Amino acid sequence: MKWELGQDFAKSTLEAFGLGDLDKLQEYKKSVQDFQHIYNPKTEMACRIALNAAVMTWKEIVQDTAMESGTEVVHIGPGFGQIICMGLGYHQMRNKMLKIMDAAAEKAIMLHQGLIIPNVIHSLECGSVVTNQAVYLAKLAEQAERYEDMAENMVSVASEDRELSVEERNLLSVAYKNMTGPLRASWRIVTSVEQNEIKANYAEVNLIKEYRQKIENELAMVCKGILDIINTHLIPSATSVEGKVFYYKMSGDYHKYLTEFSTGVRRKDYAQKSLEAYEAATQVAQVDLPATHPLRLGLALNFSVFYYEILNAPDRACHLAKKAFDDAIAELPTLTEESYKDSTLILQLLRDNLTLWTSSEE
Repeated sequence: MKWELGQDFAKSTLEAFGLGDLDKLQEYKKSVQDFQHIYNPKTEMACRIALNAAVMTWKEIVQDTAMESGTEVVHIGPGFGQIICMGLGYHQMRNKMLKIMDAAAEKAIMLHQGLIIPNVIHSLECGSVVTNQAVYLAKLAEQAERYEDMAENMVSVASEDRELSVEERNLLSVAYKNMTGPLRASWRIVTSVEQNEIKANYAEVNLIKEYRQKIENELAMVCKGILDIINTHLIPSATSVEGKVFYYKMSGDYHKYLTEFSTGVRRKDYAQKSLEAYEAATQVAQVDLPATHPLRLGLALNFSVFYYEILNAPDRACHLAKKAFDDAIAELPTLTEESYKDSTLILQLLRDNLTLWTSSEE
C-alpha cells in the first residue's frame, strides 16, 4: 500500500514561483547544465524542494496486521530524510508527515518572498548542512541518553546512500545497541519469571505472556528497522573493507536478536540470515583485515556466540573463537597503539568464553 503525498505540494510550490509544469521541470533536471543555466540559485532551490516533495512517499507503511500495532520504518523522499515510527499508528504517522510538509511549504513561501536566503533552505535537503546537524543532534541525544532520538537522527544520515564515516557508523551502532540492549534484558527477565510462574501454576501466566509479547513486538520493530537501513542503504553503499565488515556484522547481530525470541519457521529463517551475514563479514575480514583488528576480533566473538547459543554448536563455537584468539596472539607485536585497548579487551572476552565453554563440556 503506497500513498503519493508530494505532488500537490510540489505543483503549488512551482506555481507560487511561476516556474511552470512539474513534468517539464523533471525533464530539465535530467540535464544539470540546462538546469543550472535556466534557474538562478534562489529559484533552483525552490525547484529542488518541489522535486523532492514530488517523490515524497510513504512506502509500505502498513500491512494488514500492522494497521493496529503500528509501523516499523517509513521511507520518505531523500530531501526530507527518513522517519522511524515505532509503535505509532497510521494516523499518527500521517499527522507527523503533514507537519513536515507544512514546515517545508512555509520555508518555500519565505524563500519566494525574499525573507530567507537559499542557504537556509538547505536544511530541507540531505546535504552537508543537514548531515552535520543530524550528527550533532545524535551526539547531544547520546549525552542525554535519548537513544530513540539519536537513532532517528542517524537514520537520516544513513539514508543518504553514501559511505558513512567511522564516527557516523559508530553513532548509528551505539544508538541501536542502547535501544535493543534494555529490551533484550527486559525480555530475559520476563521470560524467566514466566517460566517460574508456569512451574508454580499461577493464574497470572497469561498476563506475563502478553507482556512478554509486547516486549518482543517492540524489539522486533527496532531490529527490523535497522536491518532495513543496513540492507537498503548501508551495504549497497559500502566501498571500504571496514564498512562492509561492519554492516554485515550488524546484520548478523540484529538477525541473531530476532532469532533469540522467535520460534518455528521464523526462527529458522532469522538464524539462516544471521549465519549468512556473519559468513559474508568473515569472508571479507579474513582476507583484508589483520588478525588483531578490533572489528575482525569483534566479529569472531559475536559469530562464535551465535554458534554456541543459537545453533547449539559448541565445538564450532570453540574452534572459531580459538582460531581468532591464536591468530591475533601470533600477530600481537604488530598491534597498533590506536587499537590496542579495544583488541586486548575482545581477546580477553574470547578467552573467557573459551574457558567457560570448555569447562562446561567436562
